[in-house]
Amino acid sequence: MKPTYILTPLLLGAGLMMSAAADQPRRYDIRSAKILYDLKGSGNIMGMVQTRTKGKKRLIFDRYGAKEVIETAKVTKETTGGNTKVNKVHTLIYLNGGIVYQADFLRKRITRMANPAQALGALFGGGKSLAQTGEAMLRKMGGKKIGTDTVLGYACDVWKAMGTTQCLYHGIPLRVTSDIMGIKQSETAIKAQFNLTLSPTSFKLPDFPITDATGAPLNLDRHRLEQMDAKASRKQEKNMREGAEAMKAAFAAAAAHQGESPDAQKAAIANAMLPMMQQKFKKQKAELVQVRSCLKRAVTLAQARRCNPHPEEGEAPMRTWNRTEKNQTLQQIDAAIRGMECAEKARSMKAIEGCFPEGK
Repeated sequence: MKPTYILTPLLLGAGLMMSAAADQPRRYDIRSAKILYDLKGSGNIMGMVQTRTKGKKRLIFDRYGAKEVIETAKVTKETTGGNTKVNKVHTLIYLNGGIVYQADFLRKRITRMANPAQALGALFGGGKSLAQTGEAMLRKMGGKKIGTDTVLGYACDVWKAMGTTQCLYHGIPLRVTSDIMGIKQSETAIKAQFNLTLSPTSFKLPDFPITDATGAPLNLDRHRLEQMDAKASRKQEKNMREGAEAMKAAFAAAAAHQGESPDAQKAAIANAMLPMMQQKFKKQKAELVQVRSCLKRAVTLAQARRCNPHPEEGEAPMRTWNRTEKNQTLQQIDAAIRGMECAEKARSMKAIEGCFPEGK
């Protein structure tokens, strides 16, 4: 049984929520920082397991949290009936706009995926920084501001919620302590620098293989990761805004059809999102038409590879191109275009389903 740091959702969110967009709320009220924490833990689990944890954590962020590295290295010893088990953890999380990298030093691998909480700042920030909205979140959870304290000479506000006490300096935790079910844990800043100039090496990933969330290897140029992350963040930001508009329409439809049958409500909500879906189909169809025209002219493999204007990141390049593959690819594209043309004319989401029978 491995004890973990039990923090409030505010701190957990601080490990995930971010955005590279200028109109997103700031994660912190300070531009940049380098902080080193001392980690300690001890306790008795159900009167059977004695635990003791020691370790270090470093937090580095820039652009008010748009770029952030959290590296944790700790050792936990668990003693049961005279037998001791040692658990080691050494991880690094790098948040870069809409992309998050999770590196495991013990397994020597890195996972790259979309940041699942990128949209939260925009949805809940309300034009305020997350340091400001965090106070409201804590109060809703029954948290209370119980005073002020200093850590490394910096004055911080002390908040207590759900068995955890935090000392926050401009939204940055400088000390976190918890005493839950017999497990005492602490995370205390022992070095801190603020508003300093950081070099790109501060956010350098370890030289491990990079995979996607499923574990599949990604064919990425490490020298272009920054550009790829920025492109992915912009795409996610656009999708987030479109999704927010769709959700507004869905909520309005649900409110307008209150009291009706569940099926009628579902249909109303789905149809409220129909215009957005049809705009997407229209755009995708236009792109496919261009790709088809290019592929039809392509004779060599090199020519065929140049036909995809928006390849997926890490996508393996086309390896062969012959008459059979060309005909099969063109037939697949034709079927997709017919489906999209059908969807553009559909008057309901139910009708759209009939446009893509192979997807059922």
